[in-house]
Amino acid sequence: MPFEPSTDLLMQTRDKIEAIDRELFQLVARRMEVASKIGAIKQHLGIPVNDPVREAELKARMKQVVAGELEPRHVDLLLETLMAMSKEYQYTDEG
Repeated sequence: MPFEPSTDLLMQTRDKIEAIDRELFQLVARRMEVASKIGAIKQHLGIPVNDPVREAELKARMKQVVAGELEPRHVDLLLETLMAMSKEYQYTDEG
């Protein structure tokens, strides 16, 4: 059966994207909660928020995890955004 795009199919597909986005944002919110806790632990231990070595290791690991599913540059872009947000939460919680 040939693929026949329609406005109904477009709306259904957009609804799927919105459902995925809701899940993503819930996961990001959970990540920020954990990042806040990490910030408090780092502050208590006197460890700086920035950890370029850990960030590079995380990028390398995630590129391996999603190899063939996402472009490496997209992995970098997403992780850089998430890590920047996480750092904001960590710095904010330093008081």
